[in-house]
Amino acid sequence: MLKGTVDKYNISSVRADAAYDKASMYKVCKGHNIKPIIRPIKGAKIYEKIDYQLERNSNINVIKLCETMRTV
Repeated sequence: MLKGTVDKYNISSVRADAAYDKASMYKVCKGHNIKPIIRPIKGAKIYEKIDYQLERNSNINVIKLCETMRTV
């Protein structure tokens, strides 16, 4: 069902809050070539060896950088 929806509506990204920061969500997005724009949960850890977590890792790094810049 999702595959037909992705093709019909040309979905390229998904935006969601931290409630959707789950491995299963990132796997589905990767499987359908959708960019996940999901706010990581507070205190989220980076998973370096899991390919479907690359976007999540990038989001965590941006958040950490912003927090560091705020304290300077």
